[in-house]
Formats: sequence, C-alpha cells, structure tokens
Amino acid sequence: MPALEPHPPLSFDESGAPLSSLYGDVFRSRAGAGDEALAVFVDGCGLRERWMEAAPAFPAVFTVLELGFGLGVNFLSTLRAWRECTARGGAAARGMRLHYVSVEAHPLTADDLGRGLTALDLWDKEDDSHGAYTAAQRLVDDWPLPLPGMHLIEFGDDTASLTLAFGDAAQKVPSLHLAADAIYLDGFAPSRNPQMWAAPLMKALARLSRPGTRLATYSSAQPVRQALQEAGFELKVLPGHGGKRRRLVAVYAPRWRTFAAPAAAQTWPTREAVVVGAGLAGAAVAAGLARHGWRVTVLERAARAGSGGSAQPLLAEHPHLSPDDNLLARLSRFALLRRHAERRGQAGEPSRRPRHGHGVPAEGRLELHADAAEEATRDAMLARLGFPAEFVRAVSREEASDLAGRALPRGGLWFACAGIAEPAALIAGWLGTAPALIDLRCGSAVAELQRSGERWRLLNPEGKLLAEAPLVVLANAGDAARLGQL
Repeated sequence: MPALEPHPPLSFDESGAPLSSLYGDVFRSRAGAGDEALAVFVDGCGLRERWMEAAPAFPAVFTVLELGFGLGVNFLSTLRAWRECTARGGAAARGMRLHYVSVEAHPLTADDLGRGLTALDLWDKEDDSHGAYTAAQRLVDDWPLPLPGMHLIEFGDDTASLTLAFGDAAQKVPSLHLAADAIYLDGFAPSRNPQMWAAPLMKALARLSRPGTRLATYSSAQPVRQALQEAGFELKVLPGHGGKRRRLVAVYAPRWRTFAAPAAAQTWPTREAVVVGAGLAGAAVAAGLARHGWRVTVLERAARAGSGGSAQPLLAEHPHLSPDDNLLARLSRFALLRRHAERRGQAGEPSRRPRHGHGVPAEGRLELHADAAEEATRDAMLARLGFPAEFVRAVSREEASDLAGRALPRGGLWFACAGIAEPAALIAGWLGTAPALIDLRCGSAVAELQRSGERWRLLNPEGKLLAEAPLVVLANAGDAARLGQL
C-alpha cells in the first residue's frame, strides 16, 4: 500500500489562477471555473433536466462519481444546481438524495483549498440564496486530514453528501461499491496525467455504470475517446468551453457486458424500521435512520436504554493501526474522524483541526511503547503509512509525560483526534434526535423474528406481536445470532 501523497503547496499563475506545481497546469479554466463546471459537467450530464423530470421510480439516491476533486468547483456547482432544482420541486423535494463521490490522489490542504476557492471568487457572500458560499465555507472547515480512504462530509439539509476517496484512482475505483448515474472525468490533461485516463480505469468505471449512465469531460483526446468506446460508452463530441475546441459527453450503452450491472438502489414498501437493542449501536442506528426520515421502533429488553455493555460510565476511543492499513484500521479511522468532526461541530470549531496543548489535553489518546522493540516496529510502521502528525505521531518519554501529566517510563504514540465518550449521554442524544420518529420501548424482550410477506414480525416470549416493519436491525449483542437464526 503506497502512502498517500498530498498535493504540494498551491501556487498561482500570472493571471491569478490556482496552479498545480505537480502537473504544471491550472486547476480550473481561466475562462470561468463556475461556468465551466455547469456547462461541461452538470449540463453535459443533463442533470438539471433529469432531476426536474424524475419519476417516482427514480432511484432514491442519485450518485455522481468524479475523478479529480481538485478545488471542489464541480461539486459545489452540482450542489447549487441540486438545491435550485429542489426549490422548484425537483428530485430532492420528492425524497431523493444526492450522493457525490470523488476520487482524489493528491488532496490539497484545507488552507490551500480555501485560498484556491477565494482566488476563483465564484460565489457572492451577500447573495447566498442557495447556500453556495456557505457550502464552500463548510467544505473548507470540514476538509479532512490527508489520510487514505473514505471521508464523508454532510451539508446540513440531509439531501446531499460528499464522499471523498483519497488515493490513486486505479486502486480506488475498482474498490468502490456504487451505481453511478453520472460520471465526471476531470483529472489534469491526458498529456500531463495519462494514468487518470487509461483504458483499465475506464473499464472500471463501466463496472459502476448501468445502461443510461451519462458521462462528461472537457477532454476529447483520441486516446480518451478510444478508451471510453472500448469500455462501452457511446460518445458525442460537442464544442468546448472557454476556448477549448471540443469536449465529450457519453452514455453507457454496451453492446454486451461480461459482468453484472451494479445493483439498483434498495427500495422499501414503507420507510419503517425496528431496531433491537438500545445500547450504543442501536441508538446510533436509530438516529441515522431517523435523520433520513425513517420511523424507527427501538425494542430494549431491559428497563432502560444503555444497559449491558453500554452501561459503562466512560469509553475511550480506540484507533487501530496496521502496517498494511487493513480493513479494521480503515474502519476505526473513519469512525474516529467522524466522531472528532461531530465534537468539533458541537463546539463550533472547524472539524479538521485537532486540539493540541500541554499538560493534560481534553482530547487525545496516548499509547505507550511496551519496550524498545515495539518502538522500533511502530516507527517503521509510521514511516510506511506516511500519516500526518495531526492524526498520529511518535512522542518521546518527556513529551508523553507532559501529555499525561505524570512521569512515564517511555514514549509512545499520540492520537490527537481520539477522545473519551460518555455512553449514557451519547445514547440519550441519539435516541432524542427526532422524538416524532423514534419510539423507544423498554421492557420489550424479543423472542422470535418471523417473516410475513414484505415485513418482519417481532414477537415476545408469550407470542405477542411487539412490532413489525420491512427492515429490522439486530443490535442486541450476543443474542443477535440466536434471533437471526445464524
């Protein structure tokens, strides 16, 4: 696993356009970044028309997949168009969500992202009727640390989210699990970054496409056209934008395919769910479902929520590191950074900036080395992973003692983003997310789960019906295996 390589510091050309020293090219068209994003990508994929004409059978999630996030102009322009359509009764007004997924191999720092967007001066702070300026500010404030893997940013109204996949596109795209409704190809020019336009990558995009998926790009280079055609896309060459001669739009229409199309978005007869267990897991799931408009019944066998293992007074967040950055490491890192962002948001601080300090900090986790051998092993692992110090760094015995507020025998690893959680407070907060949507029923032991048509029926030990719904989540620890008949 190669370490993630963040983008070098941002520079500007003689016209003031943000310039990539890595590829020797500007990030956006000098002829108008916002206009280019709308003309080439949003309208190139026909998004505004598709959102306004969306029928009831339209997927509940509309997914845009982008290669090359850069300064995020395509995303911010797409988000603005989405909100404008919503205000006119478009897709989101009928319960649809926008899921924007962008792959970026060399992410900028948050400061450079802010400098670049400021230089482009795309949105008026005084006239922010559709929240474009606010969204740009939110993007900068919540911009993640340059860590490989997936990073989620939500934008307040629960109809749109941004998932950033940091890493090389040739590795990231084949690992994605999604069905793209639209694809933006916006890497640096094929002559400067040929790997972003290679035939194997275009075929990987085809695996994430269904017949009718639309694609747009500013490039009309012959190798790009050939790679897309070989992958099953039907092309149309259009006049370019801002001085460019030509651009491409395409529709995925393969004559044959040797692999299955990505699965359609899951549909439900009603947006109702039952969660079994009102501990940390059950409360978190209930809150997540309620945020997306589901009615949730939470069944807890004990007399109150937060019993069993969740009854501990305090829990320490525990990040996991591995030399190969395995699944557990990536999962724990994603969860840790989400919780950190949540805490920063509650404190009114940008979520990307961990607290630092001397003495005993309010946030952070110190893991001491067991001995000199473990210290050497961990040093080699950190060098291999290349993670930023804001996430994890090695500290000496003296610094470890300073952080802990007491004399320690050796140094260790310092995780600045980790914190301590109070389970009772978390559970109460999650279950109180939407009182009209979450119905907590304590003293409700579930003895049996039965399937009846499209719904599940949950029965108590006397055979009485406790609740029913098309979706059931088992968050009841060890008893889940019995109840799920696993």
